[in-house]
Amino acid sequence: YGAFLAAGLPLDFWPNILVQVLLCGWTICLVLRAHGLCRPAIAVTVVAALCVGTSLPWYADQAMPDIFVPLSVLALYLIAFASGQLRQWETAALIGLIAFAIAAHMTILAIMLLLYAFLVVVRVLAKLLALPCPRLSLPAAAIGAGTALALASNFIIGSEARFTPGGENFLFARLLQDGFVQSYLDRHCPNPSLRLCAYRNRLPATSNDWLWDGGSPLRELGGWQVFGSEAKRIIAGSIAQQPGAQ
Repeated sequence: YGAFLAAGLPLDFWPNILVQVLLCGWTICLVLRAHGLCRPAIAVTVVAALCVGTSLPWYADQAMPDIFVPLSVLALYLIAFASGQLRQWETAALIGLIAFAIAAHMTILAIMLLLYAFLVVVRVLAKLLALPCPRLSLPAAAIGAGTALALASNFIIGSEARFTPGGENFLFARLLQDGFVQSYLDRHCPNPSLRLCAYRNRLPATSNDWLWDGGSPLRELGGWQVFGSEAKRIIAGSIAQQPGAQ
């Protein structure tokens, strides 16, 4: 998603927002068409109602990948249940949308895998319960393409073929904000093998301050990559120490 945003830098990210808004309108129109509601007046009314009554415009206008969560769900629905009503290029575009969404936001990979498992169950029960029979090959292709794109893009950009390079720092920051890190340090410090012990009395209150503030101890501890191994150790220790609270 960072690479996608970088393309819009010269114009202050407005091209990125325009792409997201157009994708929303296009996907909604495809869903309406799949249900025989493709008249322009209906499309305009539905989109206007969504803009007034839901958070659609808020998320569509953010320079964040969250909008691709609902877009990927609608796209998966379309290629699973309505591929026969789509043009070939529309199906390909929806597969590409899902693949990009998975590479942009790791939560979407989990959602797609869970929904795919649900589609398998629906397909098994379709005849027995008179349910619509989903197509499984296209969703599988989309999820496979997204998985490959996530790994390949991270390798090309960050030289690591991992799903979430640096992801332990985000989880650590959340545990810090919720007080788990402080509880862990209170129990295990002083400990010469835990460099964070030296900062236990001046930890930031929020995850954002830990990750992004210029005066964060994270900078003094060497940054994301250097601190990563200790972050993993504290995460695992915090979970073991307070599993019920987690």
